Amino acid sequence: DDLAAVQAGQNQALLTGYTSLCFSSDVKKWDRDMRLFRDFSPAEAAGLQWRPLVYAAGAAAAVAGSLYLLHKYRERRRPLGTAARSTEESAETVLAALDPVDTNSLCAPCDKDIIRLHSAAPEAGDASPAECYPVPALYKYCTIKRISSFPFKLMSLRQAFSIILSNPQARSTLTAAGRTVLGDLASLYNRNLSAFQQMYDQLVAVSENVAHHEAISLELAQIGMQFSFLDVLFELVVLGVVGGARARVSPSPGGFLELLMAVLYSFPADSPVKRPKAEQYLLLLQNQMMLLIDEIFAGEVYLYLVPETLATAVWECLQRHIQQLTVRLQAI
Repeated sequence: DDLAAVQAGQNQALLTGYTSLCFSSDVKKWDRDMRLFRDFSPAEAAGLQWRPLVYAAGAAAAVAGSLYLLHKYRERRRPLGTAARSTEESAETVLAALDPVDTNSLCAPCDKDIIRLHSAAPEAGDASPAECYPVPALYKYCTIKRISSFPFKLMSLRQAFSIILSNPQARSTLTAAGRTVLGDLASLYNRNLSAFQQMYDQLVAVSENVAHHEAISLELAQIGMQFSFLDVLFELVVLGVVGGARARVSPSPGGFLELLMAVLYSFPADSPVKRPKAEQYLLLLQNQMMLLIDEIFAGEVYLYLVPETLATAVWECLQRHIQQLTVRLQAI
């Protein structure tokens, strides 16, 4: 649909240019006719006197069409995230729509199985694109946010994150940011910081070790997911565990998912001891992640055509959100 819209815009531009040339030709003809006006009969002269109005109206239409096309071109050249910032729905409102069973706490991991938003495998009558089955919560979230071309953007963003994580410096920056942010959250929940950081480092080491990738892929396949940084972070962690939009994972002992769940469930929302600062910290963290989803998925389609260019834009976006999150969390 988006490619058809671009092609339609190009056709309209050609039509506008052709019309402008026709108007220019007609104006020249009108000038010639006016010079020969004295040779025309009264009836012919009466007909000619309306031509200036017709030419003026046509020229005005051509100018208006050109301005409209310029406006649409500028809209298409908006940077990644502009559309996301203009959406009216807050992250909290949309997340509540994702999980109507548990809206009392946006940050609480679910302690019971909830109704899945979509099946991880195709079902009869399921209108979801096949590419969306591994990420049902993310697909529905983007549908609620009226984000178009989701399957294509999902595929492109997976490639972009792979490119980003292939850069050792970028990978180190993301790892350090996660270690600091989650470590501070663990401290607010009165966890042993050293033990938590050791567990976090072990999770990172396992996920980065190529020798474990096949086993991780098999683990994720058992819960209907692909081994992708984007899928694990946004579908499983942000929307699934933290947002409660997926059933609680029961991992096999000694695997990647067991390590991941151990890290995530270090922040129990159902603890009998109330920790207002920790809860506010977790809510701000979740809110920032939802804003990040909005921004990286809501760009114009042309931004997702070249994975390398998209990776650069996503990396800049990630850095900006890390800075924003740091400032917001320091205010607690």
